Amino acid sequence: MGIFKRAAVFAAVACFSAVALAGCHAQNEEVLDIAGTRITASFYLANLLSADLEFQNEVGSSASSSDAYKSETLDDKPYETWVKDTALANLKKYVYLKDELTANNLSFDDETSSNVDYATDYYLNYYGYAAICESNGISEDDFSLNVSVNYMSDIYFDFIYGEGGEQEIDKDEVMTALEENYILADVINESTSSLSDDAKAELKTQLEGYRDRLANGESWDTILEEYNEENGTSSTSSSSSSDDEDGPEDPNAVIFGSENTNNASDYFDDLSAAEIGVPQVMELDDYTVLILRKDITEDDYYYENYGLSARYILKGEEYEQNLDTDSSALEVTELVNLDYYSPNKLSYE
Repeated sequence: MGIFKRAAVFAAVACFSAVALAGCHAQNEEVLDIAGTRITASFYLANLLSADLEFQNEVGSSASSSDAYKSETLDDKPYETWVKDTALANLKKYVYLKDELTANNLSFDDETSSNVDYATDYYLNYYGYAAICESNGISEDDFSLNVSVNYMSDIYFDFIYGEGGEQEIDKDEVMTALEENYILADVINESTSSLSDDAKAELKTQLEGYRDRLANGESWDTILEEYNEENGTSSTSSSSSSDDEDGPEDPNAVIFGSENTNNASDYFDDLSAAEIGVPQVMELDDYTVLILRKDITEDDYYYENYGLSARYILKGEEYEQNLDTDSSALEVTELVNLDYYSPNKLSYE
């Protein structure tokens, strides 16, 4: 929020805050050469920060509590070694991906650029990383560049395994992965954690009544509208997307992912028991659910928008191994003494 208001004094603040970390080296000082690409201090520090956060996540710690996590080891490496090695490995991947995208004339489209901008703004201003970056001498541009690497990887992965790619995955395999790892369904769910037994029974009876009406041919839209009126709730209107050529055929349907996906649901295994096209009432741990499962393969929207994820489930491990191997071979030259940029000096204040 305040980073733009403080623009006039940003350089002085960054220099003061980074004295312990980097001896007040300039953000644009070149600290590494990786296969001909010069890496600035700011971008190197952004990668150290990411590696530090990854280390914390892996050992189950949080910077907000203490620095105790720095005494832990990971992959038989002490904290500082692991963070520096991971940061360097990630920088090599960035350079490799950048060069491959350039060589194959691949770049971000408007949607991807917008997604990078949104993610950057979200981390900086919602999670508070603007202040953290400022404290550690990391520019917002380099923070954004670090965010963009995952999107670069997605583009390169799709270039290899997507439609027309060098190792294109057959569409039938992709569709099977979609079916096995995603549930598409219309759902009405009510929390039962605070309900009495009588209230739970009443809720179940209500949902079973909806179920029977669906089985007799009433539409989901009719049931949902009635449910919303009775409960004072709202949902996506079916009419809102009837004219949206880019949206799903059923705007009310929701996705539940398996543990292999980026949107894993705790209820995936339970909901997998639902039969496609047959309305059912299911009693889960803390919810009673009316579900009408749909065939995810019948709407091209999900192939187009979740196909990349399905392909990654099939070939992600192979891709990551190849990326690790190819990027690790890149030559690295240290242009300064990197001991100045110790992860031990990263600040979260």
